[in-house]
Amino acid sequence: MSSFLVVAAVAATPLLAQSHSGHAMPPLPRELIERPLPLRTGIGAAHDAVSTREPQAQAYYDQGLAYLHSFMWIEAARSFHQALRLDPMLAMADVGLS
Repeated sequence: MSSFLVVAAVAATPLLAQSHSGHAMPPLPRELIERPLPLRTGIGAAHDAVSTREPQAQAYYDQGLAYLHSFMWIEAARSFHQALRLDPMLAMADVGLS
């Protein structure tokens, strides 16, 4: 019975963290998160093969992943938006934006 309580407490922890208002991200201007950016080096390496035939779209998607792993949300969003400009059917870039 006690192991059930531990599991229930651990499972409820994310719900408690979500209700803390101090962690809410303020709204950002759309022009900021959609502004084009160049491909950059030295930001880390991440790769996940996605369903695109556009090498640049893949490169921007990978850059977005690298920025996500570095907790750089705005740069990640800008990279995913650029990937979508290059390949509007790249669903995984939409997932990255979510």
